[in-house]
Formats: sequence, structure tokens, C-alpha cells
Amino acid sequence: MEANPVCRPQELPAEIICFQILPRLPTKLVIQCRLVCKLWYSLPRHPSFLTIHRSFRCSPCTHLLFTTSDDTTAALQHFLSVKLNQEEEGKNNNPITHLFSLKASSYSFLGGTHSINGLIIIADPVNTKPVPVSVYNPCTQEIIKLPNTSCVAECFTHHLGFTASTNEYKVLQVHWSADGNDERYVTSLRFKIFTLGTTSWRHKELHLPFDSRSLHFANKSVCLHGGLHWMYMNKKIIVVFDVGAERFRANVPLPRDCHSGNIVKVGGCVAVYDDKSLVQQDRMLLWILEDYQNHVWVRKTIIFTSSRDKLGYPIPMGTIHTGELLFKPTLRDSGDVWVHLYNIEKECFRKSKISLPVKLGLWSLPTSYDESLFSLRS
Repeated sequence: MEANPVCRPQELPAEIICFQILPRLPTKLVIQCRLVCKLWYSLPRHPSFLTIHRSFRCSPCTHLLFTTSDDTTAALQHFLSVKLNQEEEGKNNNPITHLFSLKASSYSFLGGTHSINGLIIIADPVNTKPVPVSVYNPCTQEIIKLPNTSCVAECFTHHLGFTASTNEYKVLQVHWSADGNDERYVTSLRFKIFTLGTTSWRHKELHLPFDSRSLHFANKSVCLHGGLHWMYMNKKIIVVFDVGAERFRANVPLPRDCHSGNIVKVGGCVAVYDDKSLVQQDRMLLWILEDYQNHVWVRKTIIFTSSRDKLGYPIPMGTIHTGELLFKPTLRDSGDVWVHLYNIEKECFRKSKISLPVKLGLWSLPTSYDESLFSLRS
């Protein structure tokens, strides 16, 4: 009687493993899997793999980026990270990770620092002279310093954008000079673009389909739908820079009853909030652009659980992986930091306490970020 042949399991095709199984793994596990073989090592450099991995959202956590001064070494500025608790109230017991330190001749809160798809651009909102600007991936621990730019202007600002059409990240650098009699009015504008993966800035002549004299490019922008968005209150519009096409448009009207405030990202949508409502009463008005093509805004009213001063004068940073709207305190002091999270659907708050190291002095919470596989060296 013949023995039954041993059944050998069939190997899955490499395409299924690489593009249907591995993209479902958490970001840090994919990084560990790169050590298995040359093919897996090269996957994070493959645009299609990055797109699929992003679409699965396999790393459901949000990290807060803190920058602090050190009481013992004032010449250094430290960057720290902490993962937010998953829908838990009270003390955040996740460890605080020291990411890196930079030399700093004078401490800056780096209010121009922002993130997209896990990449962080580290910059001041406005500089009066060309200064080094860096892009950093906390997950891969890669950091690049952008080339210095030579341009005569009174002010500089930088915004990081992404276009899914080519899977490219670009930094828009804006140079401007102001009216000597009234600094609110811009007299000249120049633009340069740096594409990650290249080695130099490109000067770009751009047509502006709006009156740019009172648009402050140093204000916060959000990148959605392949465009950088700014709130232009004087003209009651949102100005958009198309990252792929590298051109401006101004065809998104602001809500009629929004009279001041700033722009944020809420659940994958452009949103604006009215900051004057915070001064007048303990509530905030929020408008969400739920239909981007037809310019349909939906208004929400957020009512705080306590007076604004007791909460540390919080301002919204955008939604996190849980869908909650993250508020950061604007009071800066050593010790405990309370962040507040608002559930838009349930209309309720929760708060999380983060204890920074005692030896650290003033702190700033410029941005939050998700984990990313994108390699800055590719």
C-alpha cells in the first residue's frame, strides 16, 4: 500500500504578500519586516505600497509632538513625543519619548511646525531671514534639512503639502515684503517650491486669482484634497494652492456667519472655527465643509465643560484617529499638560493629562502626527 504523499502548503504569490497582507500591518511592524529579505526591505519606497498602507490606516494612534527648553542646557531645544490614550479619561500613562535635540541660539515655540501623513516640517510661522527648515519622520527617525534659499525679502514662511496623483510631498516657501506704513498689507510676493527627494528649490511664478495684499500666508494652512488651504477672512474665501498643478485658486466661499477664526482639519474635511466666540462665551462655533465640491458647510456648536481660562485657553488642532477633535492649551508652563478631546458625534469632552519631565522648562505643543513609512532618503 502506497503512503500518501506529503501535502506541501503552496506559497502565496509575492504580489499578494506584498500588496494585500503586509500593508495591513502596523507601521512599526512593517519596518521590522524589512529585515526579512531584499524585496520586503524595498517595499516602503514603493509608491503603490505606501498608498495602500495609508488607506488601511493600520496604525490607529495619534502622537503629540512637544518642543521644550531645558533649564540646564538653554542652548538645546528638545523634541518629545507621547502617544495619546485610546478613548480613556485621566492620566496618560504612555511613556514620553525623546526624539532629538537641536541647537537653538534663542528658544522658539516653532508655531509654524505642522504635519501631514506622519511627516513633520519644523519651522517658525514667520522668519525675517532665511533659516534652516527641517522635515522629520518620527517613525523612521529620518530627518533632512532643506537647502538654504537666497532671496531678499522681509519675511519667510513654509507650508508642507502632498499630492496623491504623484505621491509627492512639496514645501511651498513664501517670501513677502510689507508696506512700510501698514505691515498688514503686502507689497510683493515670491514663491519657491522644494519637492522631497530633490536637491534644490525651484522659483515659481504664480498667478494669484485674488487680491493678496492682506492675505497672511504665515497663518495656519491645512492640506486636503491635494491642496493647501488658507482662511482669507478679508475676502470671505478660502485660498487653495494645488500641490500637484502648482497653482492657486480661490473658489471656496467661507460661511456667511463666520467672521473670524482659523482653519483646521476635521474628519478629512476642511473646517473653520470662530475664535471670537471663545472670548464672548464658553462655546465655540465650528463649520465643517462636508461637501467640498458644492461648498456645503455644516455648523456645529461646541460647549465647553468649564470656563475657558480654567481649561488653559484651548484651541483646536484637528481630529485624531478616534475622530475626536483635539484641543491644546495655550498656557505654557512646566509640569502637567492637560489636552481636551471633543467627541463631535456624542457632543462630549474627555481630557488627558501628560506629565512632562520636571527639569524641562517652557513647552509648546505645535502639532500631532500619525505614523508613516515614507522614507526621506528615497
